[in-house]
Amino acid sequence: MSEFLPYGNKKRNNALCPICGSVERHRFFKYWFDTIKGNLNPTTRILHFAPEKAISARFKEVSEKNYVSVDILPNMAMKVEDITKLSFDSNTFDFILCIHVLQHIHEDEKAISELYRVLDKTGIMVLMGSHGHKTTNTGLHTSIKGEKYFIRHYNTEDLINKLTSVGFSIKLLYAYDLIKDEKEFFRLGIKNGDSVFICSKN
Repeated sequence: MSEFLPYGNKKRNNALCPICGSVERHRFFKYWFDTIKGNLNPTTRILHFAPEKAISARFKEVSEKNYVSVDILPNMAMKVEDITKLSFDSNTFDFILCIHVLQHIHEDEKAISELYRVLDKTGIMVLMGSHGHKTTNTGLHTSIKGEKYFIRHYNTEDLINKLTSVGFSIKLLYAYDLIKDEKEFFRLGIKNGDSVFICSKN
């Protein structure tokens, strides 16, 4: 396969893998994760929201017995959970992954507080989502399947302020911080503006 398939309402070239179903953000996370997964081990407690199949497989390679996936909808993950009122005890997880979930939550500040609560004092949370806009705005969008859904496009500073207000320390890492070769961007099907928020407790 010379390149990935076009994907999205506004078709993005070199975006969708026809084999595993990943898009750019998933591949960038996996690229970053491979640089740090040596720090994880079979005892690492992992919480994964709206699990992506390819990423779940990576987590299970590291810590299958302590991996938990959750989703608001039944039959989409190991457990049904509402991100604004999680059932887990405080300081339960060492690693939390939340990719393009927070932007769809009406009460995002409640969700951020819950994420902070269940993250262990020495753990990290990786957050990915829509940011970089001049102002934070919300609205209804239509998926490629014709379904309406709520979405919030964040101003980056607004999102950072919401995260730090509950006690998170933030490191914002862009793909171009890790990948310097344009050919490598194309080969991996990653956009140089893809980013991850790496969050830890103060």
